[in-house]
Amino acid sequence: MAERLSIRVVVAAIALPAAALAMFAAPARATKLGRAGDFTYYTEEDPIPAGAGEQGATGTAQCGDGQAVTGGGEAISGNPDGSFIGPVIGSALDTWLATGWHNNGDTAALTTWAICTKKASKIDIFEDFDSAPAGPKSATLELTCEQGHPTTASGQISGSPLDSFLNTLMPTQDGWEVHAFHRAGTSDADILGFVHCRKGAPPNYRVKSKASSGPTIKVKAACRNHEAVIGGGASASGGAGQAHLIESSPFDSGDQGDIPDDGWQVEYYVPGAVEQEFAAFAVCDPV
Repeated sequence: MAERLSIRVVVAAIALPAAALAMFAAPARATKLGRAGDFTYYTEEDPIPAGAGEQGATGTAQCGDGQAVTGGGEAISGNPDGSFIGPVIGSALDTWLATGWHNNGDTAALTTWAICTKKASKIDIFEDFDSAPAGPKSATLELTCEQGHPTTASGQISGSPLDSFLNTLMPTQDGWEVHAFHRAGTSDADILGFVHCRKGAPPNYRVKSKASSGPTIKVKAACRNHEAVIGGGASASGGAGQAHLIESSPFDSGDQGDIPDDGWQVEYYVPGAVEQEFAAFAVCDPV
């Protein structure tokens, strides 16, 4: 562990190679879905073009004026064995940024969500980093809230967005744990991450787990009555290369309205049929 920074402004993203970013489609504009209590939900969908080789997209879901992110999610469509949620390429107090890529040649889409609070002064972002070995290897980073309670987190391995994919984004007692997989052919690098922390009363953490050998597995953790989801995460008990995330996002249970405020859902692809435990985590707040 080399450094920890408390920030209230944009966390600087790693300078990613221009050649790699060139194959990532530019993001669209986020759509406001509605409100639940003090929280507003936004989403954005970006196309991932068809074509030979690896193709990707960036997603940028931005809060309204004066709001701050408490939770961020992403999902990628298409053939699951060749579709990956890539590194989150930076963070800002009012924006959730994500990447997704595939290598199956079909048209797909990257959907990004941001859950935002108007009580922006209560949100801090803490950043940390550690070494990531040359691939094919897993890399893990533990993030800590120096004050407040964790509501969401993500991270990246430095280098091209195509060099790695996310496996676990899991809340801990005082922070978040990020697991990523560094693909074959990559060099030594760094794993970087950031956790959004809210000062004041702690939220409620709900978890649901399920054992499966895939090839795909979906798990949902629901908030309780009179709660709204404000963040969430995912975990897989196997090695980071034994399963990859294709969705980690808020969901709507089909109640009145279509705001995704009812819980958190995750979906994995398991390429080698390795049985392991998969979990969804919902960070819920009274409304």
